[in-house]
Amino acid sequence: MSTLEFLLPIEQRQIIDRAASRIAKDKRQAFRKHIEDQLRARRDPPSDADVRHAAGAAFLKYGRHI
Repeated sequence: MSTLEFLLPIEQRQIIDRAASRIAKDKRQAFRKHIEDQLRARRDPPSDADVRHAAGAAFLKYGRHI
C-alpha cells in the first residue's frame, strides 16, 4: 500500500481497487502508480470525480477502453 492510499478516504480507495481489478495482473501495479501520480500532482485533496478521471486516463494508457 502506498503513502497516498493512507490519505484517501475508503470510498476513493474502493474506486481504485475496482478499476484495478479490470486490468491484467501483470499491469496492476503500474496502473495504480499511474493513478497515484496523477492524484499526487493535485494541491487540494482529490474528489471522487478526480479519482474516477485519473482511473479513466489510466485505462486509456494501459489498453482497456471504457
